[in-house]
Amino acid sequence: MNLRPVDPTFLHPPGDGPFLARGVVYVATLTYVKKKARGGLEAVLAHVEDARVTGFFDQLFIAAGKYDIAPLIALHAAAADLEATTAERFCHARSRESAEHDIKGIYRMLLRLSSTTKVAEKLPQAFNRYFSPCRCGASDVVDGRLVASFARFPESTARWYVAAVEGFVSRALEMAGAKNVRFQWSNVRADENVEGIATLALDVEIVWT
Repeated sequence: MNLRPVDPTFLHPPGDGPFLARGVVYVATLTYVKKKARGGLEAVLAHVEDARVTGFFDQLFIAAGKYDIAPLIALHAAAADLEATTAERFCHARSRESAEHDIKGIYRMLLRLSSTTKVAEKLPQAFNRYFSPCRCGASDVVDGRLVASFARFPESTARWYVAAVEGFVSRALEMAGAKNVRFQWSNVRADENVEGIATLALDVEIVWT
């Protein structure tokens, strides 16, 4: 899959960007960084080069609110740099933990479903609740296989979104009993421009045993 490395550079001032994440993503990230990032939140914020980003994190994040996602990705990039890894690898690990937490909490109904197929059918809906204006639609779900299409991934941070999907979905399916979860991304193509930001659409086939 030909996607460039994550670039957290801002086109809009932090807080004004059109790509949003639910507050629960911010709350989970801050909890994760405080506990697991090298040096904790204070060290990570000190490593962020843009003072506007550190100021953005002075506010209280409400789980049900919606916030510009760009500062969150910048925070991931800073934490990853301190750990000598990439933003997408840091995001993948954090997203797996988010699935562990959320599926026992706000998405606990997923584990009441009768099969991994039923769980997989609900995952696009979960993605659409977390992020906007990105969208996910499932075109086919059968036992052991999910085919989905994603739209409006910002081109500069598409790898971050891919990592978020892979981390969360792999753990969600594992908690439902799946093994050997694998992702095959394809058909990367230009999508619409969102407030001056180029976006991509792409497809994924997820298989498991």
